Parts: sequence; structure tokens; C-alpha cells
Amino acid sequence: MHFDSTAADDGKTIMGDGQPAFNVMGVPGVNKQFHHARVHLTTNGRVTPSIEILTDYEEKTPVNVPTFSFNGAVWDAAAWDTEYWQDENQEPLQRDWFAVSGVGYAGTIRMRVTTNNKSVSWNQVDYMIEPIGMI
Repeated sequence: MHFDSTAADDGKTIMGDGQPAFNVMGVPGVNKQFHHARVHLTTNGRVTPSIEILTDYEEKTPVNVPTFSFNGAVWDAAAWDTEYWQDENQEPLQRDWFAVSGVGYAGTIRMRVTTNNKSVSWNQVDYMIEPIGMI
């Protein structure tokens, strides 16, 4: 038997659901306005995750579906002689800033991605915040 060798599950959909630890973003004891987030994903094709900002240890199911750019032409879908092909030894990155809205002293995001034929690696997340006062 051979396990974890492809991004497929016998034709069935695979759902990934992840959430990093809550973080005070280097400014403890201060409320922050979360304005934007940027998730760095390495994939072998375009994926559209749902993402939600979470604050102050709340739990929510992601419903926001931001638009990501995709670096690398998709085989059999890209225009020949006009689009750049991705290096075959390097999977493309998806990493765009998108608007979020949340206020709290600690924050994180929760992300869900569903696929039945793509590999997805979540590399990091960046936040754009504004300190707005003591808690």
C-alpha cells in the first residue's frame, strides 16, 4: 500500500480546515482594528479558500471567499505564447492582501479549502492592523 502520494482521494473531495494560534501582534493589552490579511499558499493550481478573521478567542466558520491571483499558467487553459509558464520544479504561490474586519486585543484567521485534485500548503499569514486603544 502507498499513502499520501497524490492530491486525490479516489475522486472524493478533501477539505482542509486550519487556524493558527491567536496572537496579540506584538502589542499586548491594546485593542486592534484588523484591516487586511495576506495568506501565503503554495499550490499546484488555483484554489479558492474561505477565510474569516477571528478576534479575542472567538470561534467562527469561514465564509469570506477572497480573490487570489495565481502565479503560473494553467495547462490546457492558458493562452499559448502570451502567458508565462511556472517552473515545473516550483509550485506557484497565491498571496494577495484582502480586506478583513475585526476588532480585538488578539486575532488570527481560520481558513478552509476544498479540493479533489490539488496540493495546498499554508506557509504563513500577514496582518495589517491599527492599534486603537487600551482594553
